[in-house]
Amino acid sequence: MKKFSEKYGSECPQKNICAGAYDAIHLLAQSIAKSGTEQLALANYLKNVDYNGISGRIRFDSNNDRKDAIYSLFVIKNGEAIKQN
Repeated sequence: MKKFSEKYGSECPQKNICAGAYDAIHLLAQSIAKSGTEQLALANYLKNVDYNGISGRIRFDSNNDRKDAIYSLFVIKNGEAIKQN
């Protein structure tokens, strides 16, 4: 987050999105370094990954969804994000 602020002159407006994107890029780079660029090898690597990133611990379940993730649903109305229950 510090590097983001230094580069763009302001804080990341949505820290969770910045953190998730940062982790995704680093996890992809780690996956390629360890398994190569072949699609099946990458998929198999990610099935068993246990990665500690700035957005938290990243692991995947049998549906390839992030384990233990908490998500919120928002609907955009008149340009405003409204959290759904």
